[in-house]
Amino acid sequence: SYSLGFVILQDNHLDEWNQNTDCNYWRGISKVFAGVYFKGDGSLQEFVNYDVLDKYDSNVFYIYAMDCEQWFWVRSMPKIWFEVSATNGGSHFSHEDQHVLGLNFVSVVLLIICLFGSIRNYFRESRKEETWVNPLGVLVLSAITEFLAVFFKLCDYLVFNYNGQGFLILRAFSNINQTLS
Repeated sequence: SYSLGFVILQDNHLDEWNQNTDCNYWRGISKVFAGVYFKGDGSLQEFVNYDVLDKYDSNVFYIYAMDCEQWFWVRSMPKIWFEVSATNGGSHFSHEDQHVLGLNFVSVVLLIICLFGSIRNYFRESRKEETWVNPLGVLVLSAITEFLAVFFKLCDYLVFNYNGQGFLILRAFSNINQTLS
């Protein structure tokens, strides 16, 4: 069997990479060294899954495939599917966007409170003036569309937190209601 190694390097090591190509050196400073092992015929023997659990500042990470034993220089290269799922403490939000979900939840709660207060005032004023034609009605409709925009955005963020992609229909509904408000 033979192996292909993968290392994950931070962007501050990029200049060093071009100057030093020693596999053992890069295994030593890499955050992760993951080996993928193949049988002699090139079929996959063992897949190794690694999690990087350390906390880092916001950085760009580079993933390099390393053929330290130079098996692939003399053999035909088998097809390899390499998939990276990078999460931040289990969340798909970046370090900068960690609190977006909580802030949108607070916004939805505050908008519900304001919306019910506005609807109550609209009905109270309409009964007092004995007419449904009231400028407050336009403001209530605007508040409803703004609430729907923030609500759909919150739902999209919840889906994004789960799968890292979100849901296009939720984003579209959010943008439509934002435009209408």
